[in-house]
Amino acid sequence: MDLQKLIKEPRIIILALILLASIVAIGPHFVFEPGQPAKFQTNILKGLDLQGGVRAIIALNNATPDQLQQSISILSSRINSFGLKEMTIRPVIVDNKEYIQLELAGSNEAQMRDLLEKQGKFDAYIDRTVSLSGGKGALKVGGIDFPVSASDNTITVGGNTVSLNQSFTLDVSGTKIDFRYENRTNDTVILFAKVYTGADIIQVLRDAQHSNVVEAAPGQWQFRFAILTSKDSAERFSKITQDVPVQFSGLQRDNYLASKIYLYLDDKQMDSLSIDSGLKGNLLTQPQITGPGGSKQDAIDKMKKLQAILENGALPVKADIVSIVDVSPTLGEKFMQVALIAIFAAILVVSVIIYLRYKDPKIVIPIILTSGAEVLIIFGVAVMIKWTIDLASIAGILAAIGTGVDAQIVLVDESRQKHEGDMSLRRKLEQAFFIIVSSGATTIGAMLPLLFVGAGVIKGFAFTTILGVLIGILITRPTFSKILEYVRGE
Repeated sequence: MDLQKLIKEPRIIILALILLASIVAIGPHFVFEPGQPAKFQTNILKGLDLQGGVRAIIALNNATPDQLQQSISILSSRINSFGLKEMTIRPVIVDNKEYIQLELAGSNEAQMRDLLEKQGKFDAYIDRTVSLSGGKGALKVGGIDFPVSASDNTITVGGNTVSLNQSFTLDVSGTKIDFRYENRTNDTVILFAKVYTGADIIQVLRDAQHSNVVEAAPGQWQFRFAILTSKDSAERFSKITQDVPVQFSGLQRDNYLASKIYLYLDDKQMDSLSIDSGLKGNLLTQPQITGPGGSKQDAIDKMKKLQAILENGALPVKADIVSIVDVSPTLGEKFMQVALIAIFAAILVVSVIIYLRYKDPKIVIPIILTSGAEVLIIFGVAVMIKWTIDLASIAGILAAIGTGVDAQIVLVDESRQKHEGDMSLRRKLEQAFFIIVSSGATTIGAMLPLLFVGAGVIKGFAFTTILGVLIGILITRPTFSKILEYVRGE
């Protein structure tokens, strides 16, 4: 066999380039940490069962099919925004009820609950205090006085009579502003004016200029980030703050309005912010949101979570976690070791069987090498398309190895048989390749229903099997047939 001529064959060169690209994509490397042994890592996205993480079943209260799909989309975007990419989310049916099953590899229960137990309903209010004299007063908004009168259990504002914690709407020169009756003393009424909602958020600004974590005091950290809001909310802010008095401190840069802005998430107050006097009556379209953290990392995590929730909107219905299960990283690492051993063991066992059959290293070694090449290319393509490798995918890889070796045996046997008319070796291999393509098409056809109508584990197995078969038909098996031509001396 002329090795120098063989390695110059286009099919060999193409296979080598694809292998090189796959290895670069996989990115094998060692990570060194002080006081810790070196760890071997790759860019392969590992699933929950190979990396550890958390699995949850989520119930949506009285959700319609459209709301279920909308919730899956919002949760998926929310988790991706938080930075947890290795995720599997899908609808499941248990006892004729639809749920959402969510798996987060490399995560924990606390992160899962933080992201899921919040519906994501965001509101921001500015408090307005009305002074009463003889049970009467006036609320001035946007330069307009709205009469206020109070009785034992209710108040009336601009013709709207409400009880404590009830809401009403005022039309301020064409701008609709919602108010809530928040509290009352003997001589004051406190109202909350809604200035922002989740629907008003156009963009969450994440760049370093608008998003950061600072040490507010020794051992006390605070996050802050800006959001870009709608023109309607800017109009509301302008009119709500137009008539709020300024509290002077003697230093112009420390002057604030007498009212504050209160931030609520799922109807729970998460922070209150002073409003700089320079913003009074302005069209504010880029408000800032801040919050505390027990440590720098805690502040970063809280900021990421809130940004993810605000960026992707509120769930259409409330979500409840029905069950949640942790898979330890240690257990996941053991699964990964077993999976890799299974792949190498499969190649080894097949190699022994092939050697016993042919007793020719020139045939056995190329079969082993092409099987290993298929595995590397599958992993490389998985990294490139961001496909998560789990135990089902490993099973698909093993199935692909089996079909690949079977196809190579067909090529070898066909090349060794005698045919009428003294058929050339190339013609024999072409006939064998037709059989291989037909067999591969049958395998793909059998996997397609599992890919499109299956769920979870079944889809992972079907996709990886199809990927392995396609790589074999298009790349490795044509290359192996070319190697056979040189081995057989033609």
